Amino acid sequence: MKEPGTYVEYIHLWPQSERLETAIQSGRYDYVYTMPGVKIHQPLIDKMAYAASQIMEQPLVRPTVACDMNGLKQLIVSGNLKAAFNLTTSLLELYGQGYGKAGQPTKNTLETFEIWSCRFQLMMALKLYSNLIEEISPFEELDAPDTYFDYHPEYRNLGYTGSMVTYSLRLIHAEILRFTPEPWGAMKRILKLECETKKILDLVLSSERPAHEKSLWKQRVPFFNVTFL
Repeated sequence: MKEPGTYVEYIHLWPQSERLETAIQSGRYDYVYTMPGVKIHQPLIDKMAYAASQIMEQPLVRPTVACDMNGLKQLIVSGNLKAAFNLTTSLLELYGQGYGKAGQPTKNTLETFEIWSCRFQLMMALKLYSNLIEEISPFEELDAPDTYFDYHPEYRNLGYTGSMVTYSLRLIHAEILRFTPEPWGAMKRILKLECETKKILDLVLSSERPAHEKSLWKQRVPFFNVTFL
């Protein structure tokens, strides 16, 4: 599978972490810090849809889509969330991040982070909170060197900069702590996310950037008026 070609600099802007700065100073770029893996490998079944098909004596028909990000987006838009979730499992297996691979070094790419982001959003929508907590834990605090384009020579040589972690993944990373024995941890993470977001907003507002770039980051700040706990 090829890289999705969805890199847009202003979307991926993010302050460098201390861990990244240390790695860059050392000049070593071969260590894998983020090692995620699927925890749910059995396909999810839409029991209500299956029951309805049995009652109406009609086969349950699912849309046929390509096994790629475009297919995943089609399933999400059409409301086939469980099928979309199952597709994320298949996609992550292609990248060596399938079932049983957590804790093993695999290649993190822009596309793997996009797939994980979609998967976590689907898990939140499907209320698979305990599984989500397990699967998101290898991402730690989203500040590992290998979450940044700057750490990967193949991306750095293309002029990519910033973080591969999507903003939606950051939001879920903060919110999921609501469903743990320590829900107050969500506030700590959301305050940190707010601080980092405002840094980027200040950066884009103080520079000569197109209005749509400034608008995107302005839209993200009001989110923090939401009460999490």
